[in-house]
Amino acid sequence: MKKNLSYLISIIIALVLCYFAFRNISLKELINTSKGASVPLVAVVFIFTALGQVLRGLRWKLLLKPLGYEPSNGVLVSSVFLGYMVNLVLPRAGEIARCANLERLEGVPTEKSFGAVVAERFIDVLLLLMFLVLNVFLEFDRLKSLLFSMVSVPKFNITYLATGLVLFMMVTLIAFFYRKTIFSKINENRLLSKILAKFIGFKDGLSSVFKIKSRLLFIVYSLSIWLSYLVIMYLLLVALPLGYVITFKMALSCLVIGSVGMAVPSLGGLGSYHLLVTAILMQYGVSEKDGMIMATFQHTLNGILFVVILGIMAVLYNLWKKP
Repeated sequence: MKKNLSYLISIIIALVLCYFAFRNISLKELINTSKGASVPLVAVVFIFTALGQVLRGLRWKLLLKPLGYEPSNGVLVSSVFLGYMVNLVLPRAGEIARCANLERLEGVPTEKSFGAVVAERFIDVLLLLMFLVLNVFLEFDRLKSLLFSMVSVPKFNITYLATGLVLFMMVTLIAFFYRKTIFSKINENRLLSKILAKFIGFKDGLSSVFKIKSRLLFIVYSLSIWLSYLVIMYLLLVALPLGYVITFKMALSCLVIGSVGMAVPSLGGLGSYHLLVTAILMQYGVSEKDGMIMATFQHTLNGILFVVILGIMAVLYNLWKKP
């Protein structure tokens, strides 16, 4: 019930945001402009999209190796492809789907591989923050203008933070001093003991990032993934024949702000991605109409179409690779 409600809310948010995003945009003009896109550049974008997901699969393998598992590259990559496609329909469910697929084909426990995925996402957040810092350094005035045009920062009440911290510390201290009693009670209950075992497996997967032997390779994979995203963003901006001067700083701003849009609990980033990317493009002198066309072209092509194509390839591979 809770999952269905969350899914329904995600759809409602997407519909509302899409209304505000596309209310002044001509669908015919959007389609006609997209038809004029450079086909060779679009083909290169597809290659970079696939490359980014392949690198995710290879990076995932480095996290699973310290846990004693070495799945085949094909299964890892196809699981990543599949996960991205599931995310289009069921937000945040793709990570579970890719872990479940890995367990089905390679026998890697879902809780361990999911812990590794969470560790992977944490690294991605750190890299996004790094790109954000770089973006602020390079384009501070534009980002400041964007922020002031979109939000008004409320006054922060320190009392709420202090109360929350005190409560958290009290609960933590109680749990620490009575940990033996708590664990003994858990072990006496079959259901709770199973949950605890799953949690321990998840914790092992999460801590795998600290046990990686090939750390340099892990860093190279992680940086390459995000650099591929930057190249994709640049190529998609250049591909449309709208006559604007496109720079990598402009692409970096769209990547950072677009990532924020994808984090909004809207189905597949619909609406939120379009509004935020359009807003940052307007800071570079792009009209609202052309900005929305650019954002829609990026999201439809790289965020939906290519993800679906790679997902279908993964399904076919998984059918062939039956356990």
